[in-house]
Amino acid sequence: MHENETGAENFFDYNFMIPYIRYCADDLYEKDWNLRERIIQDHELIYITSGEGIFKINGKEHHVKPGILLVIKPGIAHSARSIRLPFGFSCVHFDIYVSGNSPVQIPVPADMQTFQKVMLATEDIIEMKDKENAGMLFNELITWTNMKNPVYMHLVRAYFIKLLYEISAQEHDFDIKRRYTKSIEAVMNYIKANFSSKITLKDISSHVHLDASYISSLFKKQTGTTITGYINALRIEHCAKMLLETDMSIEDIAAGAGFYDIHHFSRNFKKTKGVTPSAYGNMKRY
Repeated sequence: MHENETGAENFFDYNFMIPYIRYCADDLYEKDWNLRERIIQDHELIYITSGEGIFKINGKEHHVKPGILLVIKPGIAHSARSIRLPFGFSCVHFDIYVSGNSPVQIPVPADMQTFQKVMLATEDIIEMKDKENAGMLFNELITWTNMKNPVYMHLVRAYFIKLLYEISAQEHDFDIKRRYTKSIEAVMNYIKANFSSKITLKDISSHVHLDASYISSLFKKQTGTTITGYINALRIEHCAKMLLETDMSIEDIAAGAGFYDIHHFSRNFKKTKGVTPSAYGNMKRY
């Protein structure tokens, strides 16, 4: 973190962190888009989802494309323009407040005045290694924020903190995937490539040349979920994305992701997302 007027340097050194998320949204431009030079007083994360553009931050130009994350910091002049359409991005405006940098765990401060605002110390531009995961996190942030229910703000903060972790882990060259063995990474990659089909444990076992019961046990041990649970999660996330970004019917979206029983799909979707597929699809991106 950059040192600020209070002397705070790194929010990971603090026991308590409260992200204040001011605004988040998806934008998609079919015509030329320009952002005049401006200075904002909070942070903004901008994740490019389609097209290409030029962002000028603190006097330096950056060519951006899908998978690029821009970190706009308070007080920094920046401008932007599209160069290939359609140009789309997800964005979130926020501040971070921290408290309690004692090495001994202390009670949660009751007085918000004990918290102080800190500034991110990341690079201005980051190419996310796991683009699918980054996109999913932004999607969840925006989806739950748009629900406009105070209860869901706990989910919003959770996804936001996970996003901050992913950024920090990448910058410090800590890859969470290193906890997986090559055989489990092979299983995960196979599932990602084939989740829309009827995948069986026998198919996976044959692909990695390992006993089915062994690979099933190892997968649960390393990932914390079952192979079936992992397949289901990928399918649900794919369906959620399609519900927001296309006009396809719920039945076609479900079938395209490997769900062939619409009632089973609806139950699974509501259990995971908290709302029905139709209600989720009504929150169209804008």
